[in-house]
Amino acid sequence: MGGTPTTKPDPIMVGGDLSKMLSDDKKAEEEAIALYKSYIKLASDANDPVSRLLFEEVLGEEEKHHDTFTKLLEK
Repeated sequence: MGGTPTTKPDPIMVGGDLSKMLSDDKKAEEEAIALYKSYIKLASDANDPVSRLLFEEVLGEEEKHHDTFTKLLEK
């Protein structure tokens, strides 16, 4: 398409014991939650309810993932 990427992906955390992997996954979900909350605010500020609703739906899924990893770490 002729474009140039403007971002560099974060490194992927691989390996370790189960507790470390779950901890890494929980941290990634926390970062995603913060990101989607900022997107929701941007969409709201831009008076874009369609995007806001989409981001809220995805945020709900990320929060479920976070809850799952949190519960697994408590076991």
